[in-house]
Amino acid sequence: MHWFEDYREELGMLFGDAERRIGQFPPPLDELGRRYVAAFNPLLEGSAKNYICYLLPYWLERSLPLRREQTRELALANIFVMLHYFIQDDVMDAPSSPTDRTRQLALSGLFQLQYLAGYRELFPHDSVFWQHHDDYAAEWADTVCNEGNDNYFLTDPLRIAKKAGPVKLASTGALLLTDHEHWIYPVSEMVDLLLLTLQMNDDWADWEEDLETGSYNGLLALVKSLRSSESGATLTAAEVRSSLYVGGAMTRYSARAIATHQRLRSLEVSCPDLLAFHQYLTDSLAEASARIESERKSLELGALNHWIYKNRTN
Repeated sequence: MHWFEDYREELGMLFGDAERRIGQFPPPLDELGRRYVAAFNPLLEGSAKNYICYLLPYWLERSLPLRREQTRELALANIFVMLHYFIQDDVMDAPSSPTDRTRQLALSGLFQLQYLAGYRELFPHDSVFWQHHDDYAAEWADTVCNEGNDNYFLTDPLRIAKKAGPVKLASTGALLLTDHEHWIYPVSEMVDLLLLTLQMNDDWADWEEDLETGSYNGLLALVKSLRSSESGATLTAAEVRSSLYVGGAMTRYSARAIATHQRLRSLEVSCPDLLAFHQYLTDSLAEASARIESERKSLELGALNHWIYKNRTN
């Protein structure tokens, strides 16, 4: 995991800076904000690991003439982008009391002020950066509202990545700061491909919870499509497990990640750390698929041995 380990010291500085800034928020948002950022600090045990949100500028630094100070400013801004949008997701997805919701939205607004202030230091008001900023926000809004209705994983998989589109503020910003505007769209595709596989990993980890809550999930969408004769019915957990362990759904699912990795390798823009991270994500799904296949064969062997034993004793 050199794509992470190489930047440990930098991440310690960044999250320390973010925590100090949050400490200046009015109470109780200062304490609430510190708890929230700690939950996403990758250096803390048990935290959520959203590596791309703060490591993307560092990964691009190896391919662009970015100054380290510019990289840090982009990464810090993107930490606040991450926090802002994750709170938005929390408010949409999780039930909460009116008081909690009020505090969450107020905190989200302060996070937004932080990242906007950081970007204003880097980009003048007439920079094309701000048009991309608005585009990514609009794509996020469209996706969170419509992904379930339009079944993006089956019909237009890369649109799933738009739900995390604001993370590309870091890559687009890095390209503009280094006069590589002509790379914006190739790099955008590269990041979208990574975000797609990242979401696939999340959907594999969360499918049981998403099945219970009714949240859109790419793995569940694939399973439902494979059970075409029952496409109008609501899936049950038993049916999903049957598709995974008997129907080969996980093999098909992981094959999509492998194909995405091949596409990433074919792109003209090179970003070794990003490619290594995507390999890590792809391997994770492939290992899950292999584990399921191994368990399936063990069950089949156990059933066969039981049949042999039973017939011998009879």
